[in-house]
Amino acid sequence: MVRLTVLLMAGAVLSGCASFPDVDAAQNRIGSGGPAPVLVPLDDVLPGATQRVATQASAEGVEGRAAALRAKAATLRNR
Repeated sequence: MVRLTVLLMAGAVLSGCASFPDVDAAQNRIGSGGPAPVLVPLDDVLPGATQRVATQASAEGVEGRAAALRAKAATLRNR
């Protein structure tokens, strides 16, 4: 137990002595690619969104894929 404590303390001390890259310089290089995006109010965006309605065919398709995945999972469990 004493060895573990000494090892952890040594690791903490040595990690405090490590040199880290200049984060501000990296951010300046990344952020200088162009203008910031324009923020638009959500009320202006939502009216243009299309609403999708599930149909019987799409529901059957999802149920079929789910059944196939369940069968595949059962096969993998039984290996």
